[in-house]
Amino acid sequence: MLLILLLLLLLLLLLLLLLLLLLLLLLLLLLLLLLLLLLLLLLLLLLLLLLLLLLLLLLLLLILLLLLLLLLLLLLLLLLLLLLLLLTTTTTTTTTTTTTTTTTTYYYYY
Repeated sequence: MLLILLLLLLLLLLLLLLLLLLLLLLLLLLLLLLLLLLLLLLLLLLLLLLLLLLLLLLLLLLILLLLLLLLLLLLLLLLLLLLLLLLTTTTTTTTTTTTTTTTTTYYYYY
């Protein structure tokens, strides 16, 4: 009888140990899942950061393009002003007029 009780106790102990092991395994699995979720979140954050950086780069490129366009327009305006100045200096011509006067003297004899 005592032997049966001991065997039952041992079986109960083994069952408890197995349950504990199963619980530990479940906890480990949960931890692994949490870690995976954290990694996924980190990856998503990194992707978001990369997207933000790309947007910032695009904005910078757009600003540079607009500045280049402004510079080109300024250069064109300067060229037009130079052309206008060149055209106005060539159209003004100086005219010189020379006048000659002749005097005639008449002698009357009586």
